[in-house]
Amino acid sequence: MCGIAVIWDKYARLDEQPMRQMLRRLANRGPDDAHWLKLKLTHGQLFMGHTLLSFYENAPRQPVCNPTYPLYLVYNGQIYNTTKLSQHFSLHHTPSDTELLWRCLHARLHEETVPTLEGMYAWVAYDQVHNRLLMGRDEQLIKPLYYYEDERYLVIASEIKAIQASGLCRLTPCPQQIQHYWRFRAPEVGKTFFREIKTLPAGVWHLPLHPRMLLEHHKERLDDWNPVRFTYPHLNDTQMVETAHAWLLEAVVMQSRVGNPAVWLSGGVDSSLLLALLREEGKTAVPAFTIVPENRRKQPTATQDAVYAQKVARYFRAEWQPVIIKRDDFLEQLPTFWQLADQPIADPATALIDALAAQTAALSRCVLSGSGADEWWGGYERHRAWFYWLNNPALYRQMAKIAKPWVAKIPFIHDRVRQIKKWLLPLADASPEHLYYEWASLRLPSPLSEHLPPLHTLADALQFDRDFYLPQVLLASQDYYAGRHAVEVRVPYLMPFILHWLRELPVSVLLSKGKKWILKALLLRLAPELKAVAKRKKEGFGIPLGDWMRQTATASLWLVFEDAQAPVYEYINFSKVHSLWKQHLRRHDDYTHELWAVLQMNAFLCSL
Repeated sequence: MCGIAVIWDKYARLDEQPMRQMLRRLANRGPDDAHWLKLKLTHGQLFMGHTLLSFYENAPRQPVCNPTYPLYLVYNGQIYNTTKLSQHFSLHHTPSDTELLWRCLHARLHEETVPTLEGMYAWVAYDQVHNRLLMGRDEQLIKPLYYYEDERYLVIASEIKAIQASGLCRLTPCPQQIQHYWRFRAPEVGKTFFREIKTLPAGVWHLPLHPRMLLEHHKERLDDWNPVRFTYPHLNDTQMVETAHAWLLEAVVMQSRVGNPAVWLSGGVDSSLLLALLREEGKTAVPAFTIVPENRRKQPTATQDAVYAQKVARYFRAEWQPVIIKRDDFLEQLPTFWQLADQPIADPATALIDALAAQTAALSRCVLSGSGADEWWGGYERHRAWFYWLNNPALYRQMAKIAKPWVAKIPFIHDRVRQIKKWLLPLADASPEHLYYEWASLRLPSPLSEHLPPLHTLADALQFDRDFYLPQVLLASQDYYAGRHAVEVRVPYLMPFILHWLRELPVSVLLSKGKKWILKALLLRLAPELKAVAKRKKEGFGIPLGDWMRQTATASLWLVFEDAQAPVYEYINFSKVHSLWKQHLRRHDDYTHELWAVLQMNAFLCSL
């Protein structure tokens, strides 16, 4: 977890102040060091800056260079196969991953073969010999990299707020992405809520530094610098579980080698399996953090995460660390929290990530997360619903038409009621190619875009979650809110060699025995006594925010639902949002996530 800041001043008119302002904004991501340098170019000047969160005693100060070749590098992330890379370069000392990345880039510039990088990363390098910028991001987009450009400047950073802090930008909201947000919680991949700020795609890119060259239009992707090529034979069920075991264990070992990570433990399959693999590696007393709402037994919609997480932590001899969320304190802090957002994400779990990271920082600088398991192993309820729908669409549509009038009248008494309404009601009316989008989106009064590609197969549906929901919602929120507290989130389920195998498996296999059956079978193999954990239903959001909204309905916090002049209603219909609020209060349905989306976007628009 570090911070990257780069400014290409095309006409050499700037002093160092914009760079210093960017680094100050990135200080939370890298509290151990901040450094920058200025390079004179044929066209203008280049500022390269970096803030460091150090996991190595010998971590070099960035931007890093080497006397053998003028290649300047700033880097954010973690490379896990450092032992293999060190052997490849015949190094007799223990290098940092930054040094190894520099050596890999140098070798590839000279067309040498190097081992595949296993890790998460975003980096920018200046190749002085060829007067060009090189930029890279991991294929899963775990580490962010944003850029702004106009006729005078190219500004690149790990956070949007760092680009804003430079004072060099003219920014305007993007209505198209705000409309996308109402249904899908975040902007499209590659876009932000500002017209002028984009995100760098996955892969390695280069840009010649000539004033007429714009990154948006003239960047070129280099040949695949990080190929992963394996051939897998057909495997039976037992062999699939054994293969998953071997590779997940390798992923956990690699990701826990540096930094002694904690675990964010929900008491579900994904995080419990991480603790099981850590114990198999010989690690005990691992700090395991769990969200625990106060008075949870008195809250109808509170999850059972704390109950299961405590059992799992005790079983694996972890140090259970409950993160207590008190209603009044949580609600009081929300206006400040919403203002902190780099850009809105319509998911109240962002506040829980912030709370988890704040307490994790006291014990560890890094944490293992189960993110990616649901998207890649078939873990969402909508995956199973889509699987059943594809097997007999006519039957399910007819059943939905018959049941719709009755289901619509059921009051909200449990989260299962909300799920039934969300799955069943669109079945009667939605077009088949857009049905999965309805299930995957918020129920706000905004139409689906006409440009969405149709989804016809199970593979299409999972790929949508892998390509959009995972990087744009889950990974983006984890990186930003954990970064506020200088905590690096690592994701063993997203190691490239695991994902390559999963890509080759027939998607139907992932759901042939139920959601995430391979991971559940592996957890039962490692911990047979945790059968209840393997069999528990996915519960989702960890605090009863919907109940808290009803209990404090007259609080000023919710006045935006009564104020038709609030900035957010330039982009969404006030009367329909007001209706959702009233239905929520009367327990006709639960619209916690939808209401959060309105509150978060309104705070963002007020801050502009």
